[in-house]
Amino acid sequence: MIPFAFSENLIHPTQKAKTFLFLYSISGVAVLFVLHLLFWNGKWDNHLTIIDLLLSVLFVYILVNRYFLQDVIGFSFRFYELWGLALLYLLIRQTGPKMIPWFLLAVAVGGFLQAAYGNLQLYGFFYSWHSGFNITGSFFNPGPYAGYLVSVFPVTLGVWLFRKRLGAGFVQNFTPVFRKNLFAVAGFISAAAILLVLPATQSRAALLAAAAGSGYLVFRRYGGAEFLSGHLNKLAKKGAVISIAAVILAGGMAAIYSLKKDSADGRILIWKASSGQEENIFMLDEKGEQFWPGLNKLGPAELGDPDTFWRDRLCDL
Repeated sequence: MIPFAFSENLIHPTQKAKTFLFLYSISGVAVLFVLHLLFWNGKWDNHLTIIDLLLSVLFVYILVNRYFLQDVIGFSFRFYELWGLALLYLLIRQTGPKMIPWFLLAVAVGGFLQAAYGNLQLYGFFYSWHSGFNITGSFFNPGPYAGYLVSVFPVTLGVWLFRKRLGAGFVQNFTPVFRKNLFAVAGFISAAAILLVLPATQSRAALLAAAAGSGYLVFRRYGGAEFLSGHLNKLAKKGAVISIAAVILAGGMAAIYSLKKDSADGRILIWKASSGQEENIFMLDEKGEQFWPGLNKLGPAELGDPDTFWRDRLCDL
């Protein structure tokens, strides 16, 4: 329920409320876990995996970069969120296999609730948290909302694809049919709800991530590696498959670009200007004259010093 957290007492009601609730919650769970280790004969799993080592290297790099490579060490909520995420990872690593189905079900239910919330915003039953967009979920704009949905989507799809395996390891007091149907229904409904609302966010990154994540899961579920090794035994077949994949990829990238062409062009322009590749950031009108978009066709001479220009006109904008 953390994604639904908000507080009107904070300057960023939908952002900082989630951060505080997450940090307080994970701290409380960590305290309970330590008490479990001390007084209930809990065991700490010391087995290291490749993922553990890679995440440790990343975490150490972030610490070194923050405290030794930067000239200024500023206050950062993201840094404290990183500590919370590291603690969450350690707690999940210590949970047994029997808790994994419960965890996946909780994620699927959370994704469904957020998707339902977004659909109700589109139909006008709830207001969005941004005046410029009709859909934001419980986030401050469609970007992080789409990021949350696309993070949950592979989980919900995986719950549906691997429903038999998850059901087999679930609570044995339930019947096998109930266990299988529970994961089938939860995964399918959650994934379908997310697919209904995700395109409305118009997030290109989210669409690409959803395609990549779902493609990998389907590939693993239906033995894609075995199929390719068994059928692509000739060079001509491999070349044909690679060519078809390249065409599909190129078409998908073109479609993603055309979805919000102006936004993509603007990001490229900003990247060029910030990297020094684009010295003249003024545009040309139909007569070939330079102007600054949105500011009544002001030229370089009228703009003068950029800092003075923006400071003097901040209230007017």
